[in-house]
Amino acid sequence: GGGYGDPLERDPALVRQDLVRCAVTVEGAFRHYGAVLRPDGSVDEEATRREREGRRQKRLNGVSLASKKAEAGQAVRQVAEYLEEARINGSQVLRCRACHHVLCQAGEDPRKSAARRERPLADAGPWLALPWQGESPHFMLVESICPSCGVLLDVEETLRDS
Repeated sequence: GGGYGDPLERDPALVRQDLVRCAVTVEGAFRHYGAVLRPDGSVDEEATRREREGRRQKRLNGVSLASKKAEAGQAVRQVAEYLEEARINGSQVLRCRACHHVLCQAGEDPRKSAARRERPLADAGPWLALPWQGESPHFMLVESICPSCGVLLDVEETLRDS
């Protein structure tokens, strides 16, 4: 399957372990995780950081990355891998856990205010759209991306419009 969480957040050392266990190829490590591995299999940390930063920028179509710090005294509760609920100025909001960008009021769907991007079904893994060489005529992936920092908030499989 597609795994859990934003692939660009996977620890490069764990990607290297996947390579050693033959769970991923060098090409797959780069394609799926943005991990740059040297010919000897070691991780090039700086190249990996640059590659992942570039991919986040690409998700945002060139919008600059913003970083926001948590405000002291805020009540915060994690509600998903990259989402948290916080009380700000007396209002309950959902925000990105990575950069604290407010996506919406608590109780609303944060995907509606996230950047959205359609991807081929095969991007979730090689077996999902095998009969169609990765381009399913019926399904696609829709990624929800934090519009501030580019972290992948959610991926859903959905029917294509007819």
